[in-house]
Formats: sequence, structure tokens, C-alpha cells
Amino acid sequence: WDEKQLRRAERDSYYQSARSGPNMKFVEGPRSQAAEIRSMVKSKQVHSARNKLIGYTCNAARTTSLWALHMGLIDDITLARDLHIHRQANRAKHGDASFTALPTNNESGCRHVVSHAPSLRASTKDAWADISDTASSS
Repeated sequence: WDEKQLRRAERDSYYQSARSGPNMKFVEGPRSQAAEIRSMVKSKQVHSARNKLIGYTCNAARTTSLWALHMGLIDDITLARDLHIHRQANRAKHGDASFTALPTNNESGCRHVVSHAPSLRASTKDAWADISDTASSS
């Protein structure tokens, strides 16, 4: 190499990032959101692992972890860790909205996650009906 190439290589080596681990890849995003993005990725990894563990796919990460507990595939401590990871990711995605798991008496014995956020459904006073609907009810 000539002198210019050596200087360029030395300069560029300063900007090289660390290498990814096996089966990993760097994802670039705003520095201000790095911690939030990291928590979402961690939750996604747990969600995928629990889907694989229980043998089928659940849409919600928390539900997948609850099913794994119900099936006896994870213990209470692992569930608590999973739910903490999912809660952090949820806060990263949506802010500090309050989410609580409420027990229900369903066949599976799992709990459904209920949001305290306002409902997206229109109230009955805001709903509209077709004229034929109102005529038949009179």
C-alpha cells in the first residue's frame, strides 16, 4: 500500500463498528431511541422463543408467555421476567400507558390483558343508524 492508502485505512478504521455476533445484524436508528428499540427487540426475541416453546403462534407476547406457564413449560419466575420485558417494550412503543392483567374464568386458565386506555369504539350516542334500521324498531 502507498502512504495515502495507509492513512485512509487508518482513518477509516476509527469509524468501524463492532462486529455482530452469529446470526445477528446491526439495526440503525436514532440515538435517542436506542434503549427503546433495544427493549422492543428483546421482547420480540422472548415472544418468538415462547411461540416456539408452546408449538404455535400467539399474536400477543404476554399471552404467549402466559400460555407457556399454563402448559408447565416455564415457571413463575420466568413468567415474571417475560412480563417485565414485555412491559418495558410496551412502554417503549406506547409511552407509560397503564396495562393490567386481570384474571378471568376461561377454559384455558390464562389471563387476558386489559388496557385502561379509552375504548376505540364509538359510544352509542355517537353511532348512526340507517333510516331503515330506525323504521323497523318503531
